[in-house]
Amino acid sequence: MGLRAADLAEFDALRQEINSRLNVSYTLLALDLTALGAGLSVVDHISHILGGLAVASSPLWLFWTDNSAMIQCLGAYIALDLAPRLSQQEGQSVLRWESFWRRLAGSGREASLVIQDPTFEPSSRTIRTSARSDWYTALLFGGTPPVLTSLYVMVSPHDGAGDWLGIALMSTATIVVWAYGVVCFRRFIHLVRAFNAAISALSDSSSLSADIQRANAP
Repeated sequence: MGLRAADLAEFDALRQEINSRLNVSYTLLALDLTALGAGLSVVDHISHILGGLAVASSPLWLFWTDNSAMIQCLGAYIALDLAPRLSQQEGQSVLRWESFWRRLAGSGREASLVIQDPTFEPSSRTIRTSARSDWYTALLFGGTPPVLTSLYVMVSPHDGAGDWLGIALMSTATIVVWAYGVVCFRRFIHLVRAFNAAISALSDSSSLSADIQRANAP
């Protein structure tokens, strides 16, 4: 197998891995929505189930963050290592999706120009530091455990389940895992920003090199 064929095979494997991990992310979202919906449906009936759902939902954010970080790493490897290597072999720019998506994620006139002209290279200032869906997802994953825990603490004394030690233990476990999820999500956002900046810089550098080659062409 030649170098080019090996790189293309690696790209196919990486894209399959990204797709598989995206499916995992959707599954985690479904589980969190299920836990939230089930908790709200039993809030007036069985408080211990509510507490159990709060505990069970708290690590989902950690799983999602870890999975999403790996997706970002795979995309960054394609953009920063694999794509430049294949571009050098082909003599032209290839595998541009990662950089194109980040330019498209900009706002205003420059983002619209990317749609009209795929070769347009906006400045790095228009690169969005994190996909907005990450923040929307964080609201769901980060909001479910506190909501369920609060409801659990409020309804437990009223339905005869006044086991304060059990309530305290379950609530504490949920809060500790949730707090660690917040820390991990902050790290994830910093990781995304670093990858975006590196890919943007590489894209700008590639654009400059192409302009120099065109200017020196006879």
